[in-house]
Amino acid sequence: MHRRISGLNVLAVVGTLAAMSLAATSAAAAGSACDRRCLRALLEQYLAAVVKHDPGAVPLTPGFRQTENAQAVVRGEGVWQSIASLGRLQRYYVDAVNQSAGYYGTILEGGDAGIATLRLQIVDRKISEAEWIIGRKDTGTPAASGPGATSVEGAELSPPPQGPLPREQRVPRADMMAVVNSYFDSLQGNNPALFIGHPGWLRIENGIGTGEGAGGMGRGPNAGPYQGRVGGAGNGPVADAVSAARARNPAAIAQPACGGICGVVARRYPVIDEEAGVALGLVIFQRPPGNTNRRNLLSEWFAIDHGKVRGIYAAMHYLAPTIAAPNWPPFDGNWPLGAPAGAAPPIPPPPPAP
Repeated sequence: MHRRISGLNVLAVVGTLAAMSLAATSAAAAGSACDRRCLRALLEQYLAAVVKHDPGAVPLTPGFRQTENAQAVVRGEGVWQSIASLGRLQRYYVDAVNQSAGYYGTILEGGDAGIATLRLQIVDRKISEAEWIIGRKDTGTPAASGPGATSVEGAELSPPPQGPLPREQRVPRADMMAVVNSYFDSLQGNNPALFIGHPGWLRIENGIGTGEGAGGMGRGPNAGPYQGRVGGAGNGPVADAVSAARARNPAAIAQPACGGICGVVARRYPVIDEEAGVALGLVIFQRPPGNTNRRNLLSEWFAIDHGKVRGIYAAMHYLAPTIAAPNWPPFDGNWPLGAPAGAAPPIPPPPPAP
């Protein structure tokens, strides 16, 4: 009997120690995670360090990695040297579930202003990843770089929301991601009916208005504020044309037409701020085979309420054909390079052997 009691006591002690160890591990893990306030503080600290040109002024992990428009840069170079200050438009979003944070706003590099998205990943209260997508004055068009397709004034004219969204207007993060994905599906399939958005939804791309509702600036010199599209809930000229053709003869387009965008690929949703009702989507617009237009490296901030998109705020860059993008995991080769200038359509594979 004495031995049995001793054995039970030993088991009880072991169980107690295991429980204490588990509790201590859980407490340590909880202590190393960032809440919303901590994430916001790290985001602000990082941006302040960039403006000071001092990577040592913010806690970075030993393996910290940074890209700018899909190209990896050495710590202390790139925006660490070029950004002089933040602009008038500054929005900060955080995701405690994913331990991530993001900035959308304007920046000043020397005498030039740009529109930027920044994504940060946090590990143990240190920054492990920084991803910048910057629309500059020479971003140009899919065909070529040049001025005229970026309007800092337009971005500052129609900023995204800030502050908490009323609770009754919020939806869970999974629903936010699904709503964002509906927009990308609508582009890839040239089918505006797939998009889950409010009537009059606005979209601002590098400060240029492109949505159904008014917001941002018009395209071209002296265009003035963008007034929205008349009577169209489409996602651009190609989508509108396809939608009209379907209405005339649904059987004529059994398969979605491939316009200027044949694939919305490398879809990522790294910052879902449920409290603000804002989600970040990162994608690449893939061109049709043989099309030499440059691919879009696109960041879009979606303002969502009542389960529908109210506004989309994009900072984007056109990629040279030699740039592998997005240059973040998964590095599995699923996202091909752009077509080189003068490229011919690819040769179809031979038929299978009989």
